[in-house]
Amino acid sequence: MKRIFLDTRPLDAYAIKTYALSEDVLMENAAMGLQNTLFKNLSPDHLPSNSLPVCLILAGSGNNGADGYALSRRLKGTFIAPIVCAVKPPKSPMCILQSERAKKVGVDIVHKEEGENILKAGNACAIVECIFGSGFHGRMDKDTEDIIKEANKASCLKIACDIPCGIDTEGNIEGDAFASDITVTMGALKMGLYSDFAKDYCGHITCANLGISEDLFLKGEDKTEDKFFLLEESDIRLPVRKKQNVHKGSFGHVAVALNEMSGAAISAASSCISFGAGLVTLVGEDINSLFIPNSLMASRNLPESINTVALGMGFGRSEKAQSIIENYLSAIEERDLNIVLDADALYFPLIPQFLRERETSKRGTVLTPHPKEFSKLLEICYCQNISVSEVIKNRIKLCSKFCKDFPNTTLILKGANSVIAAWNAETSSANIFINPQGSSALAKAGSGDVLAGLIAALLAQGYTALESAKTASLVHAKAGSMAEPNFSLTTTTLIENVMAFCQNYSSL
Repeated sequence: MKRIFLDTRPLDAYAIKTYALSEDVLMENAAMGLQNTLFKNLSPDHLPSNSLPVCLILAGSGNNGADGYALSRRLKGTFIAPIVCAVKPPKSPMCILQSERAKKVGVDIVHKEEGENILKAGNACAIVECIFGSGFHGRMDKDTEDIIKEANKASCLKIACDIPCGIDTEGNIEGDAFASDITVTMGALKMGLYSDFAKDYCGHITCANLGISEDLFLKGEDKTEDKFFLLEESDIRLPVRKKQNVHKGSFGHVAVALNEMSGAAISAASSCISFGAGLVTLVGEDINSLFIPNSLMASRNLPESINTVALGMGFGRSEKAQSIIENYLSAIEERDLNIVLDADALYFPLIPQFLRERETSKRGTVLTPHPKEFSKLLEICYCQNISVSEVIKNRIKLCSKFCKDFPNTTLILKGANSVIAAWNAETSSANIFINPQGSSALAKAGSGDVLAGLIAALLAQGYTALESAKTASLVHAKAGSMAEPNFSLTTTTLIENVMAFCQNYSSL
């Protein structure tokens, strides 16, 4: 797990003040990070056979542009010929200084029109974009947008410095953005790199060391109340059974509520039993008319022995469905059970009241909305119409507020980079976790049902709500990425992939 920051400028300032570093030192290390990434990722396919390969550096007027000029100086005299396209004339003191240094070693510096001609001719083996960086807001001007469009058409290696041009500090995009293969961010990870919008533009994200260790650099962390984290595969905690003198009841009993669309509940229940729950029972009025897989049990009522309920998958939103949901929630509250609320259950008007009544519960409560469901949930909770696009754009702030208002609830806002949010009572702040492992393979009906089942399985086995959300979300994403081809995923193959991933996971 790694820290993510809304603003890394305080980290830079702390490093300069505390460790007697200079802006120049930080910039030289940033340029070295770009150079190392460039050298490491240039393949023979990128290199011409009969001439010196050209690296076109798109430079802006501020310190991001200065990084580009510093890179050009470092490349001069190597096996790559640097050409700087001055998209904007140097303005910041460091950009002016670095451009003068580049000129003194003989780097070719051209204007935008010449840079566009190089791109159109296909003469560059690599493009390194250093126009705005993390200080960008709003929309690109026409000149910048024109050259970014030409750069995006190129078939060469593309590297972005700090954050791709066109993406602002919160990860929002108006118009186009530079579509990089690799983004080299400086010093520490930035939240803007992990929005759903940014997913298609950042490529592989790597962090450049600026001359001191990560531990020392992050001591100057920002003063924001909320804390942000990037989840990694190493954060997975599988429910591996270490004791042998056990029985099925040792691993919990989950009830999966079934109503209108039975397939959704069956998918959730199947993933639940596959992920370690000792017993899983499908519960519904019409249960006797359905074909139930052999690994699952069936009941018209909630069994006495359950400790966890998964509710909402394919349930429907009719008056009858809402009445049934109300009865389930009453029973869950009375018996103090773990609960996973998904899909149609999130449209239920009494959800805010239920969540407030759960604030003293020692059991886990996990909500798993996608943006449309979260939009409706926010409307129910706050009597405000917040559109789906606003949810996606402001998801971090909205998740943080929701956790503050419902502190005993763990939230998973599904998306290209899913957000897991939970309230930290010790620090009186939200902890926000980003899962970047998801892929478009999961954009299929039923994949969310499988996730709900995975979470319920972990809750039943004694995991906390946050532990369940993190591990289930990561395993779900890794299983989705195993789909070949990526458009072929079904709930059956997704569950099979979950089991295959777990079998091969290194911690076993």
